[in-house]
Amino acid sequence: MKSKLSIMLAAKRSEKQLTKKQTAELMGVTPMYYARFENNNLTPSKRNLDFFADFLEMDREDLWNIIEEEKKMKL
Repeated sequence: MKSKLSIMLAAKRSEKQLTKKQTAELMGVTPMYYARFENNNLTPSKRNLDFFADFLEMDREDLWNIIEEEKKMKL
């Protein structure tokens, strides 16, 4: 099942007409590493969270709350 973060990242990337490779380059990571976020296989670190918040044009705390809420739902 896709997470809210995964869905938001894919939607924003599409809106900005970027490929996963281009997004990874902006982030300074490999395309495979970035894909793990879109596929809901990796939780962002603080550095990644900052990039995603900027990329998604949203508050870091709001994004962190979404991630934390989803972690609780998995338990």
